[in-house]
Amino acid sequence: MPPPHAARLLIAIAIGLATASCGGDAGNTATTPGPPTSVGTTTTIPLSVTTTLPAPSTTVEQGFTHLEPDWVLDSETIDLSMPSGIAVNSQDRIFVLDAGNSRLIEIDAEGKVIQEWSETGSGPGQFDSFGFGFVAVDGDDNLFVVDNGNHRVQKLGPDGEYLTAFGAEGAGHGQFERAIGVAVDPVGNVYVTDDAKPVVQVFDNDGSFLYSFGEPGDDDGQFQHPTGIAIAPDGHVYVSDYETKKVQKFTGEGEFVLAWTMGAPGGTPEGVAIGPDGNVYVADYSLARIERFSPDGRPIDQLGTRGLQPGEFITPVGIAFDSNGRMLVTDQRRNTVQALEIP
Repeated sequence: MPPPHAARLLIAIAIGLATASCGGDAGNTATTPGPPTSVGTTTTIPLSVTTTLPAPSTTVEQGFTHLEPDWVLDSETIDLSMPSGIAVNSQDRIFVLDAGNSRLIEIDAEGKVIQEWSETGSGPGQFDSFGFGFVAVDGDDNLFVVDNGNHRVQKLGPDGEYLTAFGAEGAGHGQFERAIGVAVDPVGNVYVTDDAKPVVQVFDNDGSFLYSFGEPGDDDGQFQHPTGIAIAPDGHVYVSDYETKKVQKFTGEGEFVLAWTMGAPGGTPEGVAIGPDGNVYVADYSLARIERFSPDGRPIDQLGTRGLQPGEFITPVGIAFDSNGRMLVTDQRRNTVQALEIP
């Protein structure tokens, strides 16, 4: 049986082939190489985003809220490959881990690519993101980027300068087998999931290991393949599990609070984010939508449907929100980032 990240890639390929056979917009699936960029610490890219799109529609059909995005960043603008993690800092600067290219990209609030960190390797500021990985921002706008091919998390300053890294390959405290998700709590502690080991590890802001919680299993407080993670302003921690199809809520110290399953059979939760409304948003990788829940796990609605048009998804992964309340979503199979207004 392939490891979880490989299984997700196989699902993405199968979904993409099925969608293409149904007659989608072929232009949206083709990967068009972007302009040549130098490989180094940073590269400034004078690119403009695709045309700003019309105001969103909020028509609800069969429990789904259909939205039009403000903008879409796709492979016609820059050669995205498997974008996964996404985070927004206090200045509405957007950071995307373009995992297939092992690079970090900065985007402005209008969807224009500003710069990238694109050197592949294992040195400071280099990445080997191995197909999946998330990004988080702390209260000082420092970035925490999962670099799972190197079994570490890198901490970068607000402008992308390398500060430190923590982690090593292994199963012990402070070590990673396949780090995936990352989130920062209100006091700056860093929580990291590992989809090859059933725990959440917690570090201080400089990367020193503090404690962990979770154990193998399907019961409350247990994990099979924890993936996405988000922390609410009140300190509660929400963790998705790709294998058990559940989202679990914990205190910041790791005490189990409650759990719920995804809203439909076959759903596979990936990225998790807390919206400006205080609700919990979960990317459903297999069913191609974003599910919105109350903080106590009550289903509210489902955002988006499967497809290749603006506002639609194939394999959504990462979710973040800007200061205007727009939802930013990465789609790994479509190689897009979308900025969506939500009701």
